Amino acid sequence: TSWAQDGKDIHEAMKARGTKIGSDFYGDPLYGGATMDGTKAATELQAGKRAIDALRASDEAKAQAVNALYAKFRETGMQDVALPDTKIADTLGRVADEIGTENIPSAVLNRLREYGFAGGTRTKLLTINEADKLNRLINNNNPGHGPQSLALGKVKTAVNEALLDVPVAEKAGSEALLAARAAAAERFAAQRAGAGVERAIADVAPDKFVQQNVFGGSVRDLRALKESLAKSAEPSAWNDLRSQAWQWIYDKATMGGRGPFSGAALDTTLKKIGE
Repeated sequence: TSWAQDGKDIHEAMKARGTKIGSDFYGDPLYGGATMDGTKAATELQAGKRAIDALRASDEAKAQAVNALYAKFRETGMQDVALPDTKIADTLGRVADEIGTENIPSAVLNRLREYGFAGGTRTKLLTINEADKLNRLINNNNPGHGPQSLALGKVKTAVNEALLDVPVAEKAGSEALLAARAAAAERFAAQRAGAGVERAIADVAPDKFVQQNVFGGSVRDLRALKESLAKSAEPSAWNDLRSQAWQWIYDKATMGGRGPFSGAALDTTLKKIGE
């Protein structure tokens, strides 16, 4: 079968798909760049702005939920309750034996010594509130790989377990803090789901968003973008981005509508965008 015939077959298949589910493709260029109800399809700028707005609104909602949980923690009045030392001290002993204390970043090690661990002289109590500060310090100094990351992971787990070892009467503060931290971690993970999501939250220009993150995005990042938009208050924003992809594919396969349909150009373009 020749590429010319393949191109005709693909072209007819794409036209048929546009006819049957055109509204799902939001302005497929194969049926005129308008939705099936006659409304004008989104431009590249509009599609980018809508996706960015949806992702930012989703992130803001998560931020408000995190703030509310931290406020609930502060309302418990348990911020100054001290954590039991045993699990943390035992863990630091194992880290020293199995990984090496030298693999704990100096900023974290110095803080632990202030609490009286790792051979330090106690100058402050490791309270529930201080445990939250220590957790952030650990996160900010964690390289994400190697022995330092392994050592910090063990210390962090020990601190989290110590939070739940406070006396029952005072456990409400620990549980509230852990709930707030879990929500904050979920928000952070959502922000880092993919390059497109990160750029949207970091204030990328709407006119560059589609080029960078749809035409130039990896398969992984496109999948993350689609999933993130599906969880947002504007899940149909993905349809606008997909419409832009179809327009781009069509333009590449027809020299911007000026030339005959090329199956070879279509195939090349689909491979570039990750099919």
